[in-house]
Amino acid sequence: MTPLPANSTHLMQPLNVNFFAPMKRKWREVLDLWKKKCRWKGSIPNQQFPTLLNRSWSHITGNSATNPQPGFRATGLSPFDPERILAKIPGSESTSERALDSSLLDFLRG
Repeated sequence: MTPLPANSTHLMQPLNVNFFAPMKRKWREVLDLWKKKCRWKGSIPNQQFPTLLNRSWSHITGNSATNPQPGFRATGLSPFDPERILAKIPGSESTSERALDSSLLDFLRG
């Protein structure tokens, strides 16, 4: 089996692209806002955690949780488009023919 491009697996996982990454971004935003507002030092009190998690979760549970198709499109898996991933990798070549060796492209074309 041929390897995937270095440092690209997180870009090629539909659930990460469509669900987990946006959830992590929203969670960080909710925590930052809470820390500024409460000026709390240390960990989140147990009684605050469900409220903060709900703020993050309510942002995510829209279309992305029930519709995984955009994640597959964004990763270039369906429909197959290796250029979508290559464009997101810093320092990658502009075309898949130069950035990926021919054996990997042959494997992906299957």
